[in-house]
Amino acid sequence: MCDKGSYVYYAGYKDENFVSLIGIACAKVDRINILGMFQRSLVKSEASRENSSYFSTLILQKRLIYQFMIDNLNLSHLKLPSSRHLLSRVFDALSDSQYKVISTSPKLVEINTNGRKYILSVSDDEPKKVLVDEYKADGKLERHWYQ
Repeated sequence: MCDKGSYVYYAGYKDENFVSLIGIACAKVDRINILGMFQRSLVKSEASRENSSYFSTLILQKRLIYQFMIDNLNLSHLKLPSSRHLLSRVFDALSDSQYKVISTSPKLVEINTNGRKYILSVSDDEPKKVLVDEYKADGKLERHWYQ
């Protein structure tokens, strides 16, 4: 739905309810960068502005996690709105210093929260990506990557 909805959006259809739905669909499939385009269009209603703030928060959390992993940025003093999105769960753990550095070279960080384990690492390619391996309670692994 994210890709098809984005195509319709870029073709000129900017109904705020539609844009919100497409943005939420994109957030669910980790297409965070595109949310910047959508959040600018969400201004008319309270619900639209709330979705705009959600999208902006995910973008900022993604960038700060990237800086934490690449540049060793200290996040312990930062507080942002929380959500159920993976980026928010990871950011909250990092800003609350609820993580363990497994290795510094290459950098590996482990987070255990709410029955899930996350291993953060950095890819070898350029530009670098932050990889988040999510281990669910049933042992299933899901890999997310952010640039």
